[in-house]
Amino acid sequence: MSGRRIAGGLLLAGLALLFALRIGWVVRHVGDVRPVAGGDLAPDFTLALLRGGEFHLADEPARAPAATVPTVPTVIDFWATWCQPCREELPHVDALWHRVGDRARVVAVDVEGRDAVPAVAQLAHAERLGLPIALGGSEVAESYHVQTLPHLVIVDGAGRIRRVLLGVHDESELLAAVEEAAKPAR
Repeated sequence: MSGRRIAGGLLLAGLALLFALRIGWVVRHVGDVRPVAGGDLAPDFTLALLRGGEFHLADEPARAPAATVPTVPTVIDFWATWCQPCREELPHVDALWHRVGDRARVVAVDVEGRDAVPAVAQLAHAERLGLPIALGGSEVAESYHVQTLPHLVIVDGAGRIRRVLLGVHDESELLAAVEEAAKPAR
């Protein structure tokens, strides 16, 4: 065998090993993406909104006592202006916000720092986004264990994380996940 063939074979073997290790990581972490009925209590947070005011998770009806009428789910979309998949998904999240009205709460949490506010404002204007956009959510993202973007967390009316969605999802997928979270946990 020539030196080139051996080097090529070693390169292919190395790439195959890296691929197998990556697949192993995905298999070990696939549980992070499945629905979580009666999951962990969603970490509370308060963030300033792009158009003024604040979004406070616990102030809203998502934390009502169990004895009251069931409350609405909350969709938290973690994103960044530099993230192209986030930019693809934001219009779907905005369409969901328009569609669900008062049946669910939706907030887009930008994970960048305060210096990104002009870029966030420019993107919101260019895309004609109407949904609430929370600013500077890097610490909040850490509390929700966000490692990839876009990263959506759906919290049920009792304040428990019901589902985590990674990657780009269209409006119909998001609506189905919200409707599922609106049902009582089993």
